[in-house]
Amino acid sequence: MNDPKPPTHLRPRSPTTPRIVPLVILLVLLFAAMIAVGITLSDLLRLIDQNARGLDWGVVLVGAGRQLLLLLGIMTILLVFALALVIWFIRRAEDERTTLEADGAIFYMGLKAHVGKLAAELEDERAQLKALLDAMDEGVIYSEGSRIRYTNRALSRLTGYSPEEVLNNPSSETDSPGHFVRELVRLNEVVQGVTDQGGTWQGQYKIHRKDGSEVEVGVIGASVSGSNGHGARVVTVIRDASQEQALQAQKTRFISNTSHELKTPLANLRTRIHLLRKQPEKNEEHLQVMESVTSYMQQLIIEMLDVARFEQGVMMLEREKAALEDLVRAAAKGFAPRAERREISLTTALGDGQHLAFLDHKRISQVLTNLISNALNRASAGGHVWVRLVEKPDSKVVIEVEDDGAGIPPEMLAHVFQPFSVASQGLVSGTVLGLSLSKEIVELHSGEITVESDVSKGTCFRVTLPLVES
Repeated sequence: MNDPKPPTHLRPRSPTTPRIVPLVILLVLLFAAMIAVGITLSDLLRLIDQNARGLDWGVVLVGAGRQLLLLLGIMTILLVFALALVIWFIRRAEDERTTLEADGAIFYMGLKAHVGKLAAELEDERAQLKALLDAMDEGVIYSEGSRIRYTNRALSRLTGYSPEEVLNNPSSETDSPGHFVRELVRLNEVVQGVTDQGGTWQGQYKIHRKDGSEVEVGVIGASVSGSNGHGARVVTVIRDASQEQALQAQKTRFISNTSHELKTPLANLRTRIHLLRKQPEKNEEHLQVMESVTSYMQQLIIEMLDVARFEQGVMMLEREKAALEDLVRAAAKGFAPRAERREISLTTALGDGQHLAFLDHKRISQVLTNLISNALNRASAGGHVWVRLVEKPDSKVVIEVEDDGAGIPPEMLAHVFQPFSVASQGLVSGTVLGLSLSKEIVELHSGEITVESDVSKGTCFRVTLPLVES
């Protein structure tokens, strides 16, 4: 591709050379004329000298002619000197012009290279800024006056509209993109009303997605200094406020459920203290109940702290190689008396051989204890609970805990591992954080925990863990 021609105002100017060609021609003509006059005068003097020798007027005329020849000679010498000076000046001017043209060419090439470098750096910075904006989780809008000039990918993910649909559709259109653009223009007008005074606008706003759904967003708008003649320039950052509202609702629900879970045992404690004073002969019975209640509260607080540590990533596992059969057998053995009291058949099927895993004994036993306890709680008197260990072909093993009791409703399955999600409905036993904590523990072991349930057949929890070579 040919290089573009440099603009005229950037071309270096050549030095202006005086118009001395006519002067040179004139000097040459004068020089030739003087030589011709000198030759003619010399011939005339020689003729006078031959024909008027001895005459006074001849002597005077010859003398005057010789003086004139001398004068012409001097003038000729001066004329030659002047001609040489003019030629020297012309050559010097030509040399200076050649030098300046060479310097100008070097300057132009250097300027071109510098401008190219600046353009490349500007394009690189522009690409970096675009990549940064596209990588943001919040939508970004840049507008000049009422015209939207840029939107990033996050806004497309939030609304369903591509940047081209937003930028290429004026706000006056009646179709969906136009309607969405009108919403953004109204938002931009609100932001500009504050930012024109040097402030920053922050608040909530509702926009419509491409699928027609409405979403509430959090908006922060700020003006950009300077003007380019297209109106006030504003940068608006839009984030999905629905997730924040959901988290706030989850936080409120967590606090409410925690308060409820602590309120019941505290009320039980107050009752037992009152009965302890009124019925001193039943001290042992009341103390046993109080000890059980305080143990439950202590376990609840411990599990709440554990959940917080797992979510913050500060829980450290003390791993070592162990046989899963031993852990499952020990956990099931601990619940044998409880199953016998409730006439529930607790069966283990561990298969042959040993399946070794690199894990934290205490934490995996905590998971197994929670799952078996919940299964015994759901199973009715005379029911069954099965604990199975099944090897998978991809160096993994699955621990299944299944019961034939009341299943979990389908609408609750998606929330079964969330704190307090199903405990308040009596679907699990033990503390209300057991399943949530079990999920954190299993995933920290690079495993997976899932659940299947049928309200008429029962529930089956599956814990998948990776194996290690023996």
